[in-house]
Amino acid sequence: MVLAMTERPDVIITDYKMPGISGERLLMNLKYNDVTKDIPVIMVTGVTFGGGEDYALKRQVLGPGGAVSFMNKPLDFEALLMELRRHIRLPQQGDIPGTVTGDDGPSNGGERDA
Repeated sequence: MVLAMTERPDVIITDYKMPGISGERLLMNLKYNDVTKDIPVIMVTGVTFGGGEDYALKRQVLGPGGAVSFMNKPLDFEALLMELRRHIRLPQQGDIPGTVTGDDGPSNGGERDA
């Protein structure tokens, strides 16, 4: 919480179950603080209900809890990247100096000729 207040991140990704504080409590603390209330929070969890997704927990965290997204573990990193792009501007591969997009890159498995 202190880190979020001092660093002011663009987005927070947190677990639902953590030692010392629950994800719900952290989310509540963030949303009731004027400094952190507008920071998007993505909640992740390994909690399941009968081996499947816990929809009641998801509704609780997304609705009154104030999270912008609720994702199950193991994380699908493409889905996480899409969620991050919904809330912050991430550079595309071609926006990063030294990266190449499309078919302009090396065709020999990423290795350069000596």
